[in-house]
Amino acid sequence: MRGLAAIVHCAAQNNDGPSDAQGLESSNAVLTERLAEAAAEEGVARFVYLSSIRAVADPGIDIAIGDDTVPAPTQPYGRSKRNGELAVLAAARPGFRPLVLRLPPVYGAGMRGNLGLLLRLARTPAPLPLAGLGARRSLISAEAAARAVATLLTIPGPARPTYLAADLAPVSVPEIVAAFRRGLGRRAGLFSLPETLLKTAAALAQHGDAWAGLAASQICDPASLIAAGWVPDSDSLAGLERLAARSGRA
Repeated sequence: MRGLAAIVHCAAQNNDGPSDAQGLESSNAVLTERLAEAAAEEGVARFVYLSSIRAVADPGIDIAIGDDTVPAPTQPYGRSKRNGELAVLAAARPGFRPLVLRLPPVYGAGMRGNLGLLLRLARTPAPLPLAGLGARRSLISAEAAARAVATLLTIPGPARPTYLAADLAPVSVPEIVAAFRRGLGRRAGLFSLPETLLKTAAALAQHGDAWAGLAASQICDPASLIAAGWVPDSDSLAGLERLAARSGRA
């Protein structure tokens, strides 16, 4: 930590693969606390902790998330990220004011999770039974997330300890897949099946958690970060289309 002007802490154990509650807590809360304490002791001026909307709500919850939404995570990953937030904020002292930046699912090269799954499905030639999924959710591009971090590193006097970033317009699963396939130079190829049937199929394939994340609406309002000078992306779908086009050329 010695001699550093600022730290952006984005290292974490995520929930894309097998994980246990103890490992998540150790990586995302205990080690985060040690890092924040060390930064404070060495006089680091600015500390930004990249958190997740999972620290506020579980994947299957329909919710509008604002700056002041009361966190209520029940799953191990979300609890560990929330405990990481609390540890960072508890390290605050005169001359050291850490900040938390909560992000929705981030799209960019190498993305995993549900967005990575949808891109893999979009690459297949098969028609997909996703046209009837009407839930909408906020996303953010990797570039917009980086701009959000830069904003928090440079604003002279943060108005609050916790901020939320997201692209302006929430999108649905059918729109995401259609954007990916446009970027790949293909037709959307979507049709509808009852959601109950899709939910059952996902459970049988042991993808129940992924289904929960796809079927719920989670819309984020980044008003405070915009007021601080951050400029969000207005159109997630255009960004997803460009991403798929680049991946198709790789």
